[in-house]
Amino acid sequence: MREVGCELLDFQGIRRGPILRMARLRSLLLLGRETRTFLLAGETREFGKKAFPRERSRIAWAAADIVFRKVAEADAVAVWNGSRDIALAAARAARSLGKPMVFVENGFLPGTVQMDLKGVNFESSIADLTPDAVRAMSLPPSAFQAAKEIAYRQRPLGRDNGLSDTPDPLPKDLPSEFVLFAAQVHDDSQIGRFSPEFRTIDAAIRYAARECAAAGLPMVVKEHPSDHGRVDLGPLKASLPKVRFLDKADNTALIERCRAFVTVNSSMGLQAVDAGKPVFTLGDAAYNLPGIAHRVRPPERLREALPVPFVDEALRRQYLAYLAGVALVPFRSRMPTDEDLRGVMRRMVELLCG
Repeated sequence: MREVGCELLDFQGIRRGPILRMARLRSLLLLGRETRTFLLAGETREFGKKAFPRERSRIAWAAADIVFRKVAEADAVAVWNGSRDIALAAARAARSLGKPMVFVENGFLPGTVQMDLKGVNFESSIADLTPDAVRAMSLPPSAFQAAKEIAYRQRPLGRDNGLSDTPDPLPKDLPSEFVLFAAQVHDDSQIGRFSPEFRTIDAAIRYAARECAAAGLPMVVKEHPSDHGRVDLGPLKASLPKVRFLDKADNTALIERCRAFVTVNSSMGLQAVDAGKPVFTLGDAAYNLPGIAHRVRPPERLREALPVPFVDEALRRQYLAYLAGVALVPFRSRMPTDEDLRGVMRRMVELLCG
């Protein structure tokens, strides 16, 4: 395996002024000449309604031109997600120039990242797996050990970024039996790209609330923390008086208490899979495998699917071992270790250089 040096590079033309406000980079990696690696750090954010369309277009083209020239100088490219703004420009440039490219995104399991030559989430190679392909895998014992440690990694982080022993307690007045719905960020690319039936998370919540009521089951919505202070949920809550919304509650404890778990395609669904809960998805998720999660597709309705057991226990254990021990790369984004960084670089070199 080739050694790859790493240095931090700041594109001044992109990281300043209005371009920074419009399209801050989450993470764009370029393997440059002499196998040097360049990391552009930042975040992708929606610009908002106050932007002037012409100005946004001019800024976007200026930034895209810079990225195209930088990509042309690189031996290979790695983009974060690859669906928005500068990352999208880099992905398109890499394709048009015939550059080797790897996609990077938060992993489906906590404390991991996904790295894939095909894409991320539902466009990744993981989404192409079939139950028979998973059953046929010969996995090392270390993969099953990694799967056993998933629950440990899901404990919340304390103020010092260490693992906390005191998660937020659940409200005492929660129903004894309920369906848990995991909300997603309102501008999540997973909703925009991989949710053909529901174009907004609000629409999915309203649908699930109706279906759970028809099935005689109360529904609890776990709000997404990234939307706190950004989105007014007041009108949605007012229209669903029988639905309980929780903004601060421990995900693990909620999953342990729920009867079933519903989401569009949140990675939190795999935490419910890890807990052995029946998981129902309303959109396209990478983990939509029969026996793992049930994809509710029209004309089927959620109320019809909820009572039907479908979890394949042996397949569930094998699938989680594959994800935790083989497919995903350990990486604690809040406090990455040197080994985390080396692991990411090793996987990147394996994918891009063979």
